[in-house]
Amino acid sequence: MCFAIALMGLIVTVFFYQKKHRFLLAGMFIVGYLGLSFLANYKGGDISSNEGLNRIVEGLSSFTQSKKSGYDDESTMRLSQMVLEDYMSKTPIIGLGLSSQGDDFDVISGNENIDIGMSDYTGCNQVTFGMDHGANLYHDFREAVVKSLNWELIGQLINGDYGETPGSGILPRACAGYDSSLWMMYQDADEAAALLDAAGFKDVNGDGFREMPDGTALVYKITSQLSPSRNDLYTRIGQVMVDSLNKVGINAYFDTDALASEEINDKMVADNDYDMFIGYTTSGVAAYRTCFWYFLNRSIVGSGAMNWGGSYNDPELNNAYIQLMNAASNDEYIDAVHKLQKLASEDLFAYALCWEKCFFPYRTDKYQGFVNMDAVGVVHAETFYQLTNK
Repeated sequence: MCFAIALMGLIVTVFFYQKKHRFLLAGMFIVGYLGLSFLANYKGGDISSNEGLNRIVEGLSSFTQSKKSGYDDESTMRLSQMVLEDYMSKTPIIGLGLSSQGDDFDVISGNENIDIGMSDYTGCNQVTFGMDHGANLYHDFREAVVKSLNWELIGQLINGDYGETPGSGILPRACAGYDSSLWMMYQDADEAAALLDAAGFKDVNGDGFREMPDGTALVYKITSQLSPSRNDLYTRIGQVMVDSLNKVGINAYFDTDALASEEINDKMVADNDYDMFIGYTTSGVAAYRTCFWYFLNRSIVGSGAMNWGGSYNDPELNNAYIQLMNAASNDEYIDAVHKLQKLASEDLFAYALCWEKCFFPYRTDKYQGFVNMDAVGVVHAETFYQLTNK
């Protein structure tokens, strides 16, 4: 039964590949997962869901061979063992995969029989400007903000030595339609200060912080989404931002009140009560909807969105995203993605914090022919047709 479903998944994948290339990834996941399920639960084998797959989830460091007599033939045993062994090697993977800053990474990266499975990640941590009020109404101010940030330190916090300063188009290079012609982010405190001076943000009362062009106080609020697994990271990133902005005379602070509960966080977002908001795009959203799904006005994005972009309602941006969602061909989709990146680069309504590498380790001591896909790893539909013994 599982095999039939897997085969159906493959057929559906081929069909959608001809229609819309962007559905290919989803089909590969379906076939890869169901193929594993078939092998793990095959009635001729001794490895059941409870005994075999649970070992994978629990992260055992070694594989205990099942009884050979439980298989119909030698090849079935070898193939099932192969799949389980290679899944076993990926047991630390959760979300982004193996963290480059975790203790397990040093152990695995130093093993000659394990490839760390490094590839470009399609998701990213990102920031939305509160576009409907205060200093963010000035483009020069937003440009000064991004040029004041310590990008090297932010990249280290997020992805260790692998963290890369992102481009102004936000979209990571592993995503379909990435535009390499757009300018890359960089830190230049002198240029940032000059932009602020030219826009009229000056220290009027001599307290070391700049006021608004009309002389009123400027206090800049940075906060983030509520995420138990990321709150510590976002707090550290927020403090780096505060330090960078303070150095160019912007009185910024990281607000932790919004991290007290979902209700408080949701209300803050709904009220657009922030100047910069730190959030996150998963690889699943990035694969089709893209990171721009999070930056749009909620009336355009529709239900299911995080409502982070409620403060920005630009017709050109909205139309470009509508084109993306309604694309009837790969060319139409790519064209829309290019438009969205260009608007992000020019308008600076939001920005990525880091372009990351992800890691999906796999064993190389017995088998060859692995294809490591960006943000997916080596376990996908092609895995079950391309591997050979060494």
